[in-house]
Amino acid sequence: MRRIAVLCLILSLVLPAVLLAGPHPWERKLPFKQATIHYSISGSETGSQTLYIKDQGRYTSQYKKSATRMFGMNQPEQETLEIKTPEWVYSVDLKARTASQSVNPEVYMIEEFGRLSAAEQKKALANAEKFGCSTLNSLGGEVQRKAATLLGYPCDVVRVMGTENYSIADSDVTLKTVVSMMGMNSRIEATRIDTGSVPEDKFRVPAGIPVTRTTEGDALMRDNARMVVQMLVSGQQPTVQLMAPAAAAQAMDNDADDAGDDDMPSAEEMQAILKMFGGQQK
Repeated sequence: MRRIAVLCLILSLVLPAVLLAGPHPWERKLPFKQATIHYSISGSETGSQTLYIKDQGRYTSQYKKSATRMFGMNQPEQETLEIKTPEWVYSVDLKARTASQSVNPEVYMIEEFGRLSAAEQKKALANAEKFGCSTLNSLGGEVQRKAATLLGYPCDVVRVMGTENYSIADSDVTLKTVVSMMGMNSRIEATRIDTGSVPEDKFRVPAGIPVTRTTEGDALMRDNARMVVQMLVSGQQPTVQLMAPAAAAQAMDNDADDAGDDDMPSAEEMQAILKMFGGQQK
């Protein structure tokens, strides 16, 4: 599983450069300024999900309540909230009444990208597109631009490894994900999009839930951002460090019994890959 985890992290750092357009490649450009998107979840996982968007996607909040049945066993129901701002990511467990706050990784990518000259930025973007396409091709996947229309919005479609992802064209807003792999069949699909104003409290951690600021990954994210940007400028395939050396050694030991699982990504990892590829520019 470690190889797929590395792939997910590389894509999360690289592909916004080819998904989005603007003064810097992480600036959102959505067909609405704000929106509330309602989703149904069916299959191995059942429940509902709501995505709140404001300021062209600079602020998002995703509420999810679902239960999963795997291999004939029911897993405990989960109720979560993830809030993203330009600076922070808040991950909230509404069942446990706990929350963590971490730096949005885009902060470090934007900082490093901003240090480049115009010529270097152009070179980095071209290499990001090349590596993004080659990675998808190596997985046997394909991208079809504006190949479907969902709820009135044209969507780019990505198919790879038994999974399909439909995202609003030229954006990272997913409207449908269908997973059929490893005995799992799951479908998350938008049922309604409201483009009226969104209450401000949707973008705040609920009152009474303590927030813990996590800092242990900050230096690692900054180092990875610097390394990825430098490698893109030099035309090298980006690689990242997943953890500090001591922790990495321990993880290698823990993974010894899972050596045969490297080609079997989880459903969550596949959704992450597909969301990054959705909206890829051609």
